[in-house]
Amino acid sequence: MRIALFVDANSIGYQYIDVIYKEAIVQGEVIIRNAYGALGKNTGYRNVLSANSFYIVETPSLYKKRISMRLAADMMKVVDGNIVDAVVIATLDEYIAPILSLIREKGKQVIVFGSCQNCDVLKRECNQFIYLEALCGQNLQEYVTPLSDIVTAIRDIASSYKGRGERLAAEAAYVTLCRKYRDFDIRNYGYTHFDAFIRNEVSGIHTEYDNKQLYINLTDDNKEVESFIYSYIAAKGNRLDDMQELFDALSGKFPGFSTVHYGYNSEYAFILSFPKLEIDGNKGIKLKQTFKLK
Repeated sequence: MRIALFVDANSIGYQYIDVIYKEAIVQGEVIIRNAYGALGKNTGYRNVLSANSFYIVETPSLYKKRISMRLAADMMKVVDGNIVDAVVIATLDEYIAPILSLIREKGKQVIVFGSCQNCDVLKRECNQFIYLEALCGQNLQEYVTPLSDIVTAIRDIASSYKGRGERLAAEAAYVTLCRKYRDFDIRNYGYTHFDAFIRNEVSGIHTEYDNKQLYINLTDDNKEVESFIYSYIAAKGNRLDDMQELFDALSGKFPGFSTVHYGYNSEYAFILSFPKLEIDGNKGIKLKQTFKLK
């Protein structure tokens, strides 16, 4: 993938330049790397840009707190000229958002390096959002997509593949997560390898390698779930007035629990799949008379 890398030096600190460039070259072949800003006599910034072979475009100091229109124009120039496949921009200025939207409409990928502060607008207008703080090793769990949402999504993806009789490759799962959550990155949760993230954070999942390819599978825990349900209801006097209590207990016992993972879109259908259970009233559950436990 051919990449044009742009740095808004009016909003991005020079301490991030090294990690920005290192990350960009992982994404693809960086054929353009430009930095725009009112640098003046900031030799520290100029030195780090030069060390990473950036072309420096000096902009008027009058606009040093705003994104350069020259930057926006150059972005559109490389897009309209079909020079690159993706535009990567490091900025904290949300005023560039309409340009990013236009670039995506033209069929190009947009990757944004930004901050956990005031990033919502930029996240909506890119294909991938990378937190600069995460690249520098900071803990961002209070700002990023909740881990519980990621876990549920992985189990949902695995369930979908299982329902189609297909194997889920870890790479396919990762790509799907990136499409669903534009700021998804395992580094946001303190990991550098996806398989370690899966093993340690996602319950009800097991991984396996086949011909050097990592696959993700749902764990067959039906019997364990069934045993928990019967024991829980028996401990409550063989009945529950509200089935939601049971599903809350299941979510607590089996993180990421969903009836979909067991082949049922309806909670009622899931309950009725167990021979010892029956619906009590509109939303209650009870053990059938034959199977009541003391």
